[in-house]
Amino acid sequence: KNMKKTLLLIIISIVICEHSICQIASQNKYNKTHPLSIIWKEMRYNFAFPEKLNDINLDSLYLAYLPLLENAQDNYDFYRVLSSFMSHFDEAHTRIIAHNNISDVPPIETANWGTDIFVKNVSKKVAKKIPVGSRIIYINDCPVLEYLKDSVMPYIGSTTPHWKFDKAVSELLAGRPLSNVRVKFHTPQGKTKEITLTRDYHSNNKQEKMALPVPPPLSVRFLDNGIGYIHLSTCSWDKVEEIQKVFNANLTQILDCKGLIIDVRGNRGGSDEAWSPIANHLLTEKEYDFKGKWKCRIHSYMNNANSMYTLPYQPYSNIVPDSLKFTGPVVFLSGKYVGSATEDFIQLMKEHQRGLIVGEPTVGCIGEPMVVPLNNDFSVMLCAKKYVDKDGNQPNETGILPDVVVKQDYDSYISGKDLPYEYAISTLTGMIKENTKP
Repeated sequence: KNMKKTLLLIIISIVICEHSICQIASQNKYNKTHPLSIIWKEMRYNFAFPEKLNDINLDSLYLAYLPLLENAQDNYDFYRVLSSFMSHFDEAHTRIIAHNNISDVPPIETANWGTDIFVKNVSKKVAKKIPVGSRIIYINDCPVLEYLKDSVMPYIGSTTPHWKFDKAVSELLAGRPLSNVRVKFHTPQGKTKEITLTRDYHSNNKQEKMALPVPPPLSVRFLDNGIGYIHLSTCSWDKVEEIQKVFNANLTQILDCKGLIIDVRGNRGGSDEAWSPIANHLLTEKEYDFKGKWKCRIHSYMNNANSMYTLPYQPYSNIVPDSLKFTGPVVFLSGKYVGSATEDFIQLMKEHQRGLIVGEPTVGCIGEPMVVPLNNDFSVMLCAKKYVDKDGNQPNETGILPDVVVKQDYDSYISGKDLPYEYAISTLTGMIKENTKP
């Protein structure tokens, strides 16, 4: 009799244990797949480019990625799978944001001129081993261009091919935190070397000091021949007040200039409030606006799922008096890494024909993103508002094209030459001379 009771207790325990295991497994599966369900919902209802959803078949893509997420071994694998999923939408704003150092890099920044990939900045601690300007040729014994194509670009979303490549280059050395990466490179002096680096920059809270300082949000210089040079390096929300303060402090001298160069190269965006004070002093209108339309998704039983709503925007009010307007010639330096809010600025200047745009195409991510939390470790960003110009074109398809294409190259960079800047100086000098003719 006691044996029967014992056996019954054992059977009950086994059933309870199996049920608990099933519950845990089910919960783990839910925790892994639920974020993808959130993304699916937000993309279906809020993504500003519904035609892309039809092209890739969102439902099929969602189903194909569910088992990949279920099999993710850790948060880094999970991040890579989600990033791969988002890359299919080919839109630069639309991506996964990882928190808590899910991915990390060595204390090195990489960039490129064309297909020449080099060290843009490096920590002072590592600079003697791999100096700034070194050209990278292999990653983990793989030719760098092959490594980019196979191991980085599949996780990058972009409408324009040039930004997909440039963004992949900027993330070339990213990977699992505290893992190692081997880099083979040519130094600026022509020596071939190899170094093993640890991906620990964020894990160390960015404590290592970099060899080159971060440029200020806004800097102003006054050059020969009455030329003023304004460098707007960021439009970040937390730098708006500083940008306005520096601009206003230099305004009197700016207005005395015969011509201006406004350099936004490398400015990946932030807030329109960062550039609007500059625009107010360049445009003569009391009110100004974009000449195209801003659109977002609309949902009602009267419209199909792809219907777009034109957002009613009030024009920018310009209260700057005419006496504080700069009316001389302007050259804008634009191109690589110029995105989002900074593209708004360049598009506005282009539409109002306020100056000559020199350089390369911009990123191609005009629009406004929304951010949706997925869990404690991840959020999803997606473009919820797009811009269509007055001709019905979508600037994101090409990026904002310059009036004059002038590309920098690696050899010029190493020799200290800035080809677009030199072209701007030469062209603006000619414009000033033309303006001063009797």
